[in-house]
Amino acid sequence: MISRSSAHASRLALLAILATAAILRLGWPGITEFKADEARLFSLALDMAEIQSFALRGIGSSVGFPNFPMSVWLYALPLFVWKHPYSATLFVAALNTAAVWACHRLTRRYWGETDALVAALFFAVSPWAVIYSRKIWAQDLLPLFVLAYIGSALAAFAEGRRGFLLLHIVALAVIIQIHLSSIAFAPLTAILMIVFWRRTRGAWKEIVLGVGLAALTAAPFGIWALQNADGSGLVSNLLARPAVMDAESVRFAWMVLTGGDIHSLAGPKAFEAYLASVPDVTLIRWLWGLLAIAGLIVAARRRQPADIILALWLVAPVLFFVRHGTPIFPHYFIITLPAGHMLAGLAISKGSESLRSSRLRGLIFGLPVIGSAVMQMTAWLALLFFIGANATPGGFGAPLGLLLSAVEGAKQMQASFAAPEILIVGSGDAPDVDDFPAVMEALFRGTPHRFVDGNEAAVFPQGGAVALIEPGDFWARGRYEDCAATEACMVLRASEFGIELVGIAPNTTVEAANLFPEPRALANGVELLGWEPEPVWSVFWRVGYIPPAADYHFFNQAAGAQADGPGYPSRYWRDGDVVISFFDLPASGPVRVGMYEYPSVINVPVMDAAGLPYSDAVMAER
Repeated sequence: MISRSSAHASRLALLAILATAAILRLGWPGITEFKADEARLFSLALDMAEIQSFALRGIGSSVGFPNFPMSVWLYALPLFVWKHPYSATLFVAALNTAAVWACHRLTRRYWGETDALVAALFFAVSPWAVIYSRKIWAQDLLPLFVLAYIGSALAAFAEGRRGFLLLHIVALAVIIQIHLSSIAFAPLTAILMIVFWRRTRGAWKEIVLGVGLAALTAAPFGIWALQNADGSGLVSNLLARPAVMDAESVRFAWMVLTGGDIHSLAGPKAFEAYLASVPDVTLIRWLWGLLAIAGLIVAARRRQPADIILALWLVAPVLFFVRHGTPIFPHYFIITLPAGHMLAGLAISKGSESLRSSRLRGLIFGLPVIGSAVMQMTAWLALLFFIGANATPGGFGAPLGLLLSAVEGAKQMQASFAAPEILIVGSGDAPDVDDFPAVMEALFRGTPHRFVDGNEAAVFPQGGAVALIEPGDFWARGRYEDCAATEACMVLRASEFGIELVGIAPNTTVEAANLFPEPRALANGVELLGWEPEPVWSVFWRVGYIPPAADYHFFNQAAGAQADGPGYPSRYWRDGDVVISFFDLPASGPVRVGMYEYPSVINVPVMDAAGLPYSDAVMAER
């Protein structure tokens, strides 16, 4: 019987734990990653929230197989209310805060109050659990739904409540559709049904109904798969890959459990500076890992149904991924959270049973538990503020809040210039392929914008524009700076190049040092203006009108050398654009310059003053 004072103290402890979990997950939403995967998932969810489309599939996965749309559906929910990246970011953080509460409730039901408080505390401050709670990532949705899967397993198999089999099967389908790493739980469910068949005997109705509902949740993806049957070879290709056996799954599961290697988020150049700013918590991480192992031993010795399920929850994914045909990653083991923390609580609860003195229990167990949690939380908070203020190349991406500030700065400059559009200049011009365009496509949604690959072109619209230039060394940067009516640099983090904003006035004069001879107008409306040999071969041209949908490439032919390329994709052309296209053409001497349709390689003729074909190229005498 728990005394009233003990129950009151437990409630206060739980409230403190939940408050801590909420602060760590919901606090500082601007210091979260927003890279290509996050941007594409956000965009798909926003399409649903704006009722533009219903997602039949998610974004691509690391194994080459597309994800199910479950994560898109879930992230669309908060976007119906507030169509902003912070909406989805805070949504996943709130779900993971609720997961800490669910962890306590589940642990308390099957193992007791001490176990529950330890498990919830460790889960609340666990570095990777917090990291995997703070951004728009499909797998960050997993913990709460995994707890529903395990909770229904405990109710069905440990207590014999057959009705929960239905929930268990549906929960399995949901977590697999959230992220494919959860497929590791499919054999676990099969094993539990075999081991505990006596407790669920006669539950065929629940099983059949559960399988039916699970199939219903996967039906939209099935429709997509049927519509894209040509991609069915992906599965056979995956199965045909040679499998390897290694201990990576053990290493990653240990890392996620203990908070190891969180310094990797600071990147290979900055992690030493971060580590120098915090106390060494290696011993604490070993303590957490050893406590989880001790809990496994306790569970194996007691062999109670609930203990067996808890132990298998942690062990099954590790064993499943020992043999793998594709690379595995730490985030695959989000599905093990918070099993290890619950096992640590089991070990501490079992160890404290022999001590009658509450003061002695607090000294031997309470202080290390609370102290280790505080140290883990301190190390994580130090990392959060470090990556929010310092460049972390190869680690944590540019924080979302800073990207939003740059986007807002571009919009303000656009308004002050009355510019009709924003040019996003950087590495690549295809949001479905290139990372920076994917991010900016999501953040500039609803604002007129185009993309420019800064290593291939510089575009100067007739009506003016604001060029937002990605940090980096691009041929286009100097061209925009030379024609700037105004400039600004949106500082990101210390020792990090900022995002440059350049205002281009309407009808900005862009002249080449050397002009092509007449005639120089092409049949597709392009006028070849001129050229410059340095610092890279550059062709100046103007869009005269928008031709029927077609792709065009340039050719630049010199003695012993040729450089071809799109110049600037025709899908982005606007009437009156002046474009400078850059090509790697090291040879000297005359250069023949022209265009052809792609991929047919049909030349676009040069037209004379009478509108008749004159030649297939113009000459640059250099």
